[in-house]
Amino acid sequence: MSRLKIMTVPFLSILPNANKGHATEAVDAASKVNVQPFDGNQQQLNVKQALKEQILRKLSELQALVTEQGHDNPKVKLINDKFRNGKKLTSAEIAYLSQHAKGIVDHIERISREREIVEHRMSVAPSKMDVQNVVLLSLQQVAKHPSTEERIVRAAQIADAQYEYMQSEDYRNKPNGPLDDREKQASNRIGSRKDMMHTLMAIVAYEKAKLLTMKQP
Repeated sequence: MSRLKIMTVPFLSILPNANKGHATEAVDAASKVNVQPFDGNQQQLNVKQALKEQILRKLSELQALVTEQGHDNPKVKLINDKFRNGKKLTSAEIAYLSQHAKGIVDHIERISREREIVEHRMSVAPSKMDVQNVVLLSLQQVAKHPSTEERIVRAAQIADAQYEYMQSEDYRNKPNGPLDDREKQASNRIGSRKDMMHTLMAIVAYEKAKLLTMKQP
């Protein structure tokens, strides 16, 4: 029975006298707090609004990316497809991309520079066999790239560079290989000696004919 009486004593009455004032203020302050009841519907609305804002932000970013890369521009797509198929772009086409698809210009210029390096190495290669080796080594480097799209575009550019160079007179004049080069040089030396002999024989024949003419009365 006495236990029940103790439990009914107010909370402040069992506190030390020194702390009663502070405790009273704390209780009064707590009683004045306006605690809002949990509203599940409002929370759902807040979540939906946050998701809507996030989706709109992503769509805006996607639209900006599409515009930057020119996916909504038919001419940009035509130029980009040309490059992806291995063809070199003209300066006018690069300038157009710089205005309407800045996001892909750096990519195209980087691969174009790689193609120029391959073209230079082919031009200074001493033989047709060396030209093939230049292409082979370049393709081996391309195969190491982790991006399939990148490998396809770079390989197409190298293949087209090789094809274009093989149509040139510079390539046709190259020997097939080192051995063919020595044989060609030897053949050129033999041909030069033959030409020299023919020239000497023609000079001798001319001088003889001239001498005979002078001896006639």
